Amino acid sequence: MLFLLVRVPDHDFAAAPTGKVGGDESQELSILLSKAGVFGDYWNWAGVLGNFAFMTNYMRPLGWTGPPGTGVLWSLAVEEHFYLLFPVVFAFGLMKLNPKQQALSLVIFCAVVLAWRIVQVKYFHVLETVASDPRTYFTTDSRLDSIAFGCILALWNNPVLDRSPDVKPMHWGWALAGGLAILGSFAYRDEAFRQSWRYSIEGLALIPIFHAAISYHNSPWFSWLNWKSLRWIGLMSYAIYLFHIIAYAIVPAVFNTSSIPMKLAVVIPLTFLYAFSMYALVERPLAKLRKRYN
Repeated sequence: MLFLLVRVPDHDFAAAPTGKVGGDESQELSILLSKAGVFGDYWNWAGVLGNFAFMTNYMRPLGWTGPPGTGVLWSLAVEEHFYLLFPVVFAFGLMKLNPKQQALSLVIFCAVVLAWRIVQVKYFHVLETVASDPRTYFTTDSRLDSIAFGCILALWNNPVLDRSPDVKPMHWGWALAGGLAILGSFAYRDEAFRQSWRYSIEGLALIPIFHAAISYHNSPWFSWLNWKSLRWIGLMSYAIYLFHIIAYAIVPAVFNTSSIPMKLAVVIPLTFLYAFSMYALVERPLAKLRKRYN
């Protein structure tokens, strides 16, 4: 059970429970496939327990390895750590502040996390110690700001709740600037930049984009986001995210091919089939139970 901090019109806050499922099921499926011989046994039970305990993003130094395809659970671990820590910090440190002061406090927090990433890159040389993604990419202490940027939007100039005459919607040009900033962060390939400044730039750039998508949801630029097909995909996006790496690993193991078109021809329908099954058999029934007993 997770807790999502929700802003209400009188500027009070409530912890609203919401459910997320899929991570455990994906891991269990990967274990079954490994035991069936589809995947190799290059994982250990410590990694399985680490994933269950939301320690995926801190397992590498311990030598713990999760089942194939479960590495994406690092982002779920960051979320879970945030949902555990943030309500406590908010209740005891930010509750008495007004929304603008709360947002400013989170801006300062995001700046501190950015500074910590820079220190890791420049002085701890994290880019030189690993062959794959460094800790600045996946550890909670390095990535909590990515969620905090969304909280800033909820607190400051909220496009849904802040509808007083004194609060005007952001000009659409800010959304354009945000999009260009994100494209620029993709284009600039310096690894030190990518593992430090890039995450902060992208987090800031997404604020005006989301603001515009809500404020101007009927405009041709954003109305397509409300298409029924996209809403349908959105319902299953979490399961899609969790399973697609597993599906991608299944193809060469079963079909003995490295052809990208062949992989996509199998991965896409297989992923959607899994996601729909999860939604129909697990998520929707649990949502009904939650609604009944909440």
